[in-house]
Amino acid sequence: MEMEITWPRLLKLWWGFLWRFVIAIISSFLVGLVFASILTMLMSGAGAGEGSIRLYTYIIGIIITLLFSMVPLRLLIGKTFGDFKLIMIDPNKRYVEI
Repeated sequence: MEMEITWPRLLKLWWGFLWRFVIAIISSFLVGLVFASILTMLMSGAGAGEGSIRLYTYIIGIIITLLFSMVPLRLLIGKTFGDFKLIMIDPNKRYVEI
């Protein structure tokens, strides 16, 4: 059954997303730092220039951050937030209300 979007419900959902997102951003930073360090050492050893190293580490950082940013959304789907649960439904199917 579709429910009204109220501020208390929205606040519960927002908080559930926010703290998971902050953890994902911190995690992506740490993982990106490790990958960037390894890539910098490998590229420096191969004689790559500073501009190339910056470009590739920047691209890797963006990819890691984008991947990690999906995790909080995935974790929210199926969670119960007091009087409602976040689910995905097919809008083209007809559902029988109980």
